[in-house]
This record gives sequence, structure tokens and C-alpha cells, in this order.
Amino acid sequence: MTEVICNGTSLKLVRLVIELDEFPGYLTKGIGEDGRLERTEAKAREIAKRNFPQDDCREFVRAVCLWGDDPRRGGKVIKRNHPEKISKAMKSAFEFSMQGQIANALDAVTKLEGLAVSFGSKHLKFLAPDRHVVLDSIISERLGYTRDVKGYLQWLAACHEFVILVREAGVKYTGIGSDGWRVSDIEMAIFNKIRSE
Repeated sequence: MTEVICNGTSLKLVRLVIELDEFPGYLTKGIGEDGRLERTEAKAREIAKRNFPQDDCREFVRAVCLWGDDPRRGGKVIKRNHPEKISKAMKSAFEFSMQGQIANALDAVTKLEGLAVSFGSKHLKFLAPDRHVVLDSIISERLGYTRDVKGYLQWLAACHEFVILVREAGVKYTGIGSDGWRVSDIEMAIFNKIRSE
């Protein structure tokens, strides 16, 4: 679990210090210039609005895995899971997320063959970016969170604390959310800080 220390201008995590004024730059770096993140968030909003059509959910899986730099995984998930199963998993994960049942949301999406916590959480990040973060090997290894439900919930709780800190400090928001800093933005900024070291 990550120990968090805030001195007013920076956050100290286990083996990582990130200045509050670094968050905007690292978030911008995570968004990138290719528009892939925005398109994938828009795709997630669209499939939820349309009640998770099977073909659209398959394309969503492809888009998320492409964003996560593993396009072959998307094909494998689609090949190994019936379209109806993919659709039901995404719908259940979204509904659990909206009800605040985060562990159930993670469980729903990771029941798909080929989606463990790392890529399952990537799907959740897009389905509900204000409620979910990604817990991949980089975050897990660097900050000490286990890649399971318990580790995921601990990492998510830490990111919720960070949202409060950056908002209270008035840190400039450089993301794509309509209401400012979200937990997914915090996670992405921290991820990019780790990758830059």
C-alpha cells in the first residue's frame, strides 16, 4: 500500500514524489496528441447510451486494448468470448460502477477471458473515468499495490484522496473531463511521472 504525505506543494508516495504543479503536464502527456483517449472515452459513453450493443462493445474492447498498447489482446478477448458475454460484462461493469459497487464492477469485467485486473481496469477507466483507475504492472510494481481487488480498491482510494488534494490546491486542470480532475486523470498523471523516471 502506498503511504501518502502532502506538504502543501507535493505528494510523496512510496519511492515517488510528484509536485502538485507537475500534475497538469503529466496529465497532458498521458492524453497525447493523437486523440485516441478522447475517442475511446466517447465510444464508452456511446455504448452506454445505446445500452451496450454487441458489435459496439467488441469495437470498444479493440479500442481500449489498442489504447493500452496491446492491440492483439483485443482480438484475443473477442475471439475467446461470445459477443453477448462481452456486452453483458460491459453493461454489468457500468451498472455496478454507477451504483458505487466498484469491486463488483471489476469482477464483472475480469470474468471475460483475456481481461485480468490490468486490462479489466483499463476498460473500467473508460466506462466510468470519474470512478475508476488503471492498476497495471507499472503502478503495481512501483507503488506496491497488488493486482487484485484489494490492491485495486486501495489504489483507487489513494487516487480519490489525490483528487481532493489537487482540487483544494487549485491545480490547473489540463484534462478532457467536463468537471475537472477525476481519479482517472490522477492515475494517468502518476503513471506518466513513473514512466518518465
